[in-house]
Amino acid sequence: INAFPEKVWKVFSNLDLWPKMNTYYRYAKHVSGPKWAKGSRFEFLSDYGFVKSTAKPIILKSKPPYFIEWIGTKPFVKGKHSFTFKKVKNGTEVVNYEEFTGIGLPIINLLNLKPKIEDSFKEFNKGLKMEAESKNN
Repeated sequence: INAFPEKVWKVFSNLDLWPKMNTYYRYAKHVSGPKWAKGSRFEFLSDYGFVKSTAKPIILKSKPPYFIEWIGTKPFVKGKHSFTFKKVKNGTEVVNYEEFTGIGLPIINLLNLKPKIEDSFKEFNKGLKMEAESKNN
């Protein structure tokens, strides 16, 4: 992304922008604790068509503007998600990573959700780039 980590973080951490950056997200909002601090929570609704899912992850690690990690738990599935914002010569390299665990993983495969989840992450990355490089942010 052609912007420094501080600007990328500013855009990323604005939950009001999440639905704009990713059409799979219907809303995102802060729920509890100091925003983006370890132990705080936020909430978002993912809409994959026939599957809608509200998540209320808890922040595990927070080192703005360079790193954030959270975990979300659903019945039978846990998702550990992180974003790394690394300063590079012309801006910021972003790594968007999620790891799912739990006995419910076959359901994700059965419903063919993995490609939609991957598309959602790609769309978020593209939206983050567009917003961070925009003169409006």
